[in-house]
Amino acid sequence: MTTKRIRLAKKSTYASRLQRARRSLGLGARELARRAKLSEGHVWVLEHRDGAGSAQTTEKLAKALGVEASWLMFGTGTDPVVLRRIEEAAREKRSPVAKAAPASRGYVARKAKP
Repeated sequence: MTTKRIRLAKKSTYASRLQRARRSLGLGARELARRAKLSEGHVWVLEHRDGAGSAQTTEKLAKALGVEASWLMFGTGTDPVVLRRIEEAAREKRSPVAKAAPASRGYVARKAKP
C-alpha cells in the first residue's frame, strides 16, 4: 500500500502575512523597520511570535509594505502578494499562473501560448 502525501495549507497568521509581504518586496527586516520607523527587534518579534501588533504598529507596517492594514491584521480581502505577482506578470507579458507557481516549489513555469 502506498501512502499519498498531500500539502496542507498553512494557517495564515499575522506573523506569516507580515513575513510574506516583506519577502515579496525583497526587503530585509532591518529595511522594513527603517521604513515603518520601528526597531528591528520589534519587527522580529512580530514575525516570530504569536499575536499581532497594536493598531498603530499595524498601520505603520501596512503603509511601509503597501498593503491594507485589515489584510495584515485579519487576512481579509485579496492577498496583495498575489496581486503583485499578477501585475508583474502583466508587465512582463508572462502567464500569471507561471509567475504564481515558482519553480523553487517543484512547479515548472511554462510560457503561455500566444
